[in-house]
Amino acid sequence: MTSCLSKKYGHCNVSQYGEKAHLGRWCRAMRSAYKNLQKNVKPQIKLSDEQSQRLNDAGFKWSQPLRALTKNIKKEQALQ
Repeated sequence: MTSCLSKKYGHCNVSQYGEKAHLGRWCRAMRSAYKNLQKNVKPQIKLSDEQSQRLNDAGFKWSQPLRALTKNIKKEQALQ
């Protein structure tokens, strides 16, 4: 699904609010799991090496600057 977003919007940054809130929450959970794995802490959600590689290949950003997210929300709203 993130690769579809990347093709449509040019990014995988998804808001946790609005129409795609469920996807935004999933992205947040993946980021949290990835960060925990980097710290050698057991994540609450399983994230395999294959899954993280597929997300990397799709252009998924493991850290989400607030400024970029706000900018992409505005772009997304303009396309609707």
